[in-house]
Amino acid sequence: MIDRRQNNRLLENLKKLADDLVSIHRGKESAIPAFDRINPYGAFSFKGYWLNNLDSDSNNMIGVTVKYREPIELKLLRAVRNFPLSPTQKEVAMLLAKGISFEQIGRKLHIKQNTVKDHAGKIYLKLNIRQRGDLLPLLLSVNSVH
Repeated sequence: MIDRRQNNRLLENLKKLADDLVSIHRGKESAIPAFDRINPYGAFSFKGYWLNNLDSDSNNMIGVTVKYREPIELKLLRAVRNFPLSPTQKEVAMLLAKGISFEQIGRKLHIKQNTVKDHAGKIYLKLNIRQRGDLLPLLLSVNSVH
């Protein structure tokens, strides 16, 4: 049911985008023919434009560009799978990269704070980094290469 409503909203937004293009072509004030949509799969930006000559009112076609921005969670998940870390270390690494405190990580994973610190030290050693601040740039650089 949710997917159908989301698809209907997307279709409504695309129709409005096309209507805005037509209004602009006719010299009327209208919204910019673009909209953004964010869902669990990422952020999407849609922008409409004319594909052909506007000399006649019939058979005009519009194009829509879609830019996709992947959610940080997915980027981190994709990056940690490439490193020689245990499953728990991968989970800790993702949480560390997101800026979660040792205490909060311990509560989330049901482990002691000292165990989290131990995992963090092993992660830094295996990834050849010195501190938590080096982790996120390292993980994001892995994604930008692939």
